Amino acid sequence: MPNARLLRGALPSKILYFSLKLGKLLRVPSLLAQHTCLFRILAPTLHGDGRFHLPLVGADRAASRSVSCSATGGDASAEANGGLPARRLCVAPMMDWTDRFDRYFLRLFSKNTWLYTEMITTGALIHGDSHRHLQYHDAEHPIAVQLGGSEPADLAKCAKMCEEYGYDEINLNVGCPSERVSSGSFGACLMAEPDLVAECLAAMAAEVSVPVTIKHRIGIDDQDSYEHLCKFVDTVQSKSPTRTFIVHARTAILKGLSPKQNREIPPLKYHFVHQLKQDFPHLEILINGGINDLPHASTHLQHVDGVMIGRAAYNTPFQVLAEADRDIYGEDVTPKTRQEVLEQMLPFIEEQLAEGVSLNSITRHMLGLFHGCKGGKAFRRHLSDNVHKDGSGIHTLMEAVERVPLAVRMGLVPDNFKEPLDVLLPDGIPSPALSDLQVAASRLSLPEISRAFSFPASSEAQQSARARGKLGKGGGSWMKKELGVENACTWISERGFQLSQAGVAQA
Repeated sequence: MPNARLLRGALPSKILYFSLKLGKLLRVPSLLAQHTCLFRILAPTLHGDGRFHLPLVGADRAASRSVSCSATGGDASAEANGGLPARRLCVAPMMDWTDRFDRYFLRLFSKNTWLYTEMITTGALIHGDSHRHLQYHDAEHPIAVQLGGSEPADLAKCAKMCEEYGYDEINLNVGCPSERVSSGSFGACLMAEPDLVAECLAAMAAEVSVPVTIKHRIGIDDQDSYEHLCKFVDTVQSKSPTRTFIVHARTAILKGLSPKQNREIPPLKYHFVHQLKQDFPHLEILINGGINDLPHASTHLQHVDGVMIGRAAYNTPFQVLAEADRDIYGEDVTPKTRQEVLEQMLPFIEEQLAEGVSLNSITRHMLGLFHGCKGGKAFRRHLSDNVHKDGSGIHTLMEAVERVPLAVRMGLVPDNFKEPLDVLLPDGIPSPALSDLQVAASRLSLPEISRAFSFPASSEAQQSARARGKLGKGGGSWMKKELGVENACTWISERGFQLSQAGVAQA
């Protein structure tokens, strides 16, 4: 049974009655803040083609709800870091990717993870449109800006500009291996000149009060031994105030390899970075390179102070960041669902569209939201095919979202769930509409479900545990598990249903 439903004709008024009854019972913030919000799941939106589309849950609620993204890490870490979270997890600066639209999107998954801008050259700030490069949303904190350059005076001037914009950290790029960057005498090629790097960092630190940090490789070309790495770090830390080193655990090959090849071909030497923390225990050492998920990050946190993740956080943001505040920062929080992230993203998108920003500038960063999920390919295809068309807007995103089953968006089924979502269908309610409602109701206990539909709760239902929606093949299987086959059949038959091999059918 598809979840992206196109309904023809009007739905019975009975749907509104049931939605309002259930809305009064639901107390889940991700679903609704007022009982009329669930009606948006059921009440279709009439499009110009005469078809009815089920709208995105909570769009109205999200528009009136402020998103809280204040940074509050652990007490000790926050105190040691000026009240900001520790840099236990960071999203790497990535050219053309980590712009302000992507950073706002990523912030919705985790309030503690540090976000970094794309690298901004000193020339772009001094001679170009500095506001375009430096503007960001207040919700992005904690946020660091990465600068590229090799002239101490220019870097100092730009660092001051960045601090005036309110950035929490200023990072110097000494790791980019591209020939274009190297020809400008900055990036990874600076590892051959540790004294100049220290001079640049010292000049920047003299102009600002926020931390000045460095991101670099473990070496360049044939200068790739651990001894060379130690010499570089020792020189920089002894001749500048910088105490935070973000180390990409690969050597940069400046001649012969593209930036993409430099991310893949040189072998990862994590042990170099782990040992660096042992030899310089007073420094804050973060590791970067080839780390794709939180379990992998957690293993490194046994050896270093923090982990920086790049493309995995961009391509699969939910899988990488949704549980970061709980698993990395130890907070007692429930990770957001994809549905909640979408709800909180809508007001921002509407605001940016009103200011003339193109839809694609924002949604291109959201293509990985449903990576590996049922409906994920259809979501990406619809956006890619329609986002550039005249008249595209917030409805284009909502139409793409409809390609993904609500149960997937709400996290009620695993990401790799591929079976049809067979559900209980009360008499008189069209199955396409109610299936979404039933998925929402599966978060309630059985007595609450029965009250929502004006059914008396059976003693078996009252004694059951919460029915968490095991919506596998064969509707009603979750009820069988909770009540036992005999009691479940009784509960269902009393209300006009019968179990069948295909699912739950009307009696």
